[in-house]
Amino acid sequence: MKRFLPILLVMILVVSMIGILDVSAGASISGYSSVLAGRSYTYKGTAKFTATSLICAIKGLDVWQDGDGGGSDTDKALTATASIKVSIPSSAKPGDTYTIEFWGKYQSGGEQKSFSTKKTITVVEKQTPDPNATPRPPEGWDIVKEAVREAEEGAVVEAVMEDDYKIPESLLKMIIENKNILHVNFGTYTCTIDPAKFTDIDGIKKLNLKLDFEKAAGLSEIAGNKDVYQLHFGHVGELPGMLKFTFKATENKPGDVVYLYYYYGEANVIEGKTKAVVDENGMLTFEIYHCSSYFVTSEVLEGASSNFDTETQAKLDEINITLGEKQTELDEANAKIASLEEENTVLGEDLTAAKAEAAEFEDMAEKALAEPETEDTEFSLVVLIAAVAAAIMLSILLTMLITRSGLFKRSGKATAEKNPEYQTEAVPEPKFESLDEPVQETGEDIEPEERTEQAGETEPENNNKIEF
Repeated sequence: MKRFLPILLVMILVVSMIGILDVSAGASISGYSSVLAGRSYTYKGTAKFTATSLICAIKGLDVWQDGDGGGSDTDKALTATASIKVSIPSSAKPGDTYTIEFWGKYQSGGEQKSFSTKKTITVVEKQTPDPNATPRPPEGWDIVKEAVREAEEGAVVEAVMEDDYKIPESLLKMIIENKNILHVNFGTYTCTIDPAKFTDIDGIKKLNLKLDFEKAAGLSEIAGNKDVYQLHFGHVGELPGMLKFTFKATENKPGDVVYLYYYYGEANVIEGKTKAVVDENGMLTFEIYHCSSYFVTSEVLEGASSNFDTETQAKLDEINITLGEKQTELDEANAKIASLEEENTVLGEDLTAAKAEAAEFEDMAEKALAEPETEDTEFSLVVLIAAVAAAIMLSILLTMLITRSGLFKRSGKATAEKNPEYQTEAVPEPKFESLDEPVQETGEDIEPEERTEQAGETEPENNNKIEF
């Protein structure tokens, strides 16, 4: 009996430890249960189990994210988490419900087990906001959306994100429409999205831009432990276009050449993808169009397909150089086109100004023809009056000339010489001895005709001339 007492105590202790572990083990979802329409909320799933491996996933409202708790050779306490940010539809009505699911698998005691849990969220009526309350500022990707809205077309938009790696589909469509380049800093790396390099715009969806650098032992073994870095992307499969990822090359120095490889697990093939040079700031940049797991080496791996020291790679480099030259020529041609367009714009403005001046002169000419200016009118009237006056004077002169009157009247002597019947006796000119002596009267009255005859006798000899 005494022999079995220690065994019993050990069994009781083991059962107690298992009970304690079972109490701490399990899965849960944290986040709001009551939500408002048109708002976004974050939900986090946490799984804790004693196992050699643990994986999980969480989803809700068409959003999902997976998580990995790691693994070991023996059972130990593992924790796996996964988070999602969901947007409640603006059309949701109070009372509508949605479900957040969290599930996964773990290996424990040599057996594969699974777990799952759910959380129901309910839409509630929005309360009247307090007018004195401080408005809630936008957060996460909403801040980036506002920056894109305010940015000019084609501008580069800088953003900083923490723990939220899934860029919304709506934001991708915004930068495509506005032709903005989005540069997102996630702390340990940056991602540059240029919509000009997208080839599948119609199939654009939310992208998971997460990048993990933690080395996987299996991949290192495949790389012959020559892997300097490993790149594990959150997105799986092809991207809508080329994305640029930049990170700090902690194991290299500026100027070092490194090589990017991809491992096809099913075919057990290593393929060389591209090579890069560490820049002067110690940063490495790779452009990729397919997300999975990659590794980077400081030397070319023997036996890899599409390797960098093959003729194929040389041809690819030659093609890239040719493409670069063609791109330069294209840029120069575009620059010339832009210059010509600018010149055409200037010429068009000059032509418009010339047309406006011509129209102005044409209006002035029409007005001049329709309504003569006052000065011309007055001048024409003066000329008309002068012409009429000249005509009248000419008529008078002609009349006087014809009638031998006025300035053209002839003297009496000339008339008598030509016409004897008009001849008369000369009348003696009275003589005055002095101014004080009165004129002697003859006592005879002289008729007007006699006075004329007498006066004619006293006219000078050149009386035949016309006097003016």
